[in-house]
Amino acid sequence: MQRTDRQILVLFVGLLLLLGLVIYGLFVYQERRYGDLVFDYNGFRVQKTPQGYRFQIHINQGTTPNYFTLRSDPRTLEDIPVDRQILSLKEKREIFAVVDPDANLTGVTTMAVLELDKILDNAFLFNIPVNAALTKTVEGSGLEAKDCTAVNATVGVVHFRLGATTRVFEEKGCFIAEGVTEEDIVRAADTIVLVLLGITSSTTL
Repeated sequence: MQRTDRQILVLFVGLLLLLGLVIYGLFVYQERRYGDLVFDYNGFRVQKTPQGYRFQIHINQGTTPNYFTLRSDPRTLEDIPVDRQILSLKEKREIFAVVDPDANLTGVTTMAVLELDKILDNAFLFNIPVNAALTKTVEGSGLEAKDCTAVNATVGVVHFRLGATTRVFEEKGCFIAEGVTEEDIVRAADTIVLVLLGITSSTTL
């Protein structure tokens, strides 16, 4: 009888080990197959989706996760220099995201404005209104005319434009988000978001 019990115990342990190996094998397979879809970035869980890269964050050490999505893979943004003064945007009460109407920019640059707006204007994050504006008055556009002269203690300005490099830098309190292409302007906007959230410290200027 004791021998039978021992045989059952050995069989049970063997099945558990076999099950553990199967689960481990499936885990390794899933990691290899889907590792590019879900990954860790500086301690944050990121999932690639059809809409972009979805970040899971915990606000104020809460137990319930919150989510936001960026268009850019954060791993591809680390070469974009950002002036550390960009952190001063968190102290503003209102921010204007401006473009030059004569620069012949398309809706792609509009996506850069939206990337900034959905984070800064998020009531659970910064709760700072972000308004689209043009550097000069354009009749019928419905947008205000704002430029870097509008910057003060409570108002911030981010000017999106094309340039020779992709970077974010400061000029007399105004921030220039510059890109070689319009897609690079979007990447610059995403880098600003990651720096403001403390997810990356790509403040190298």
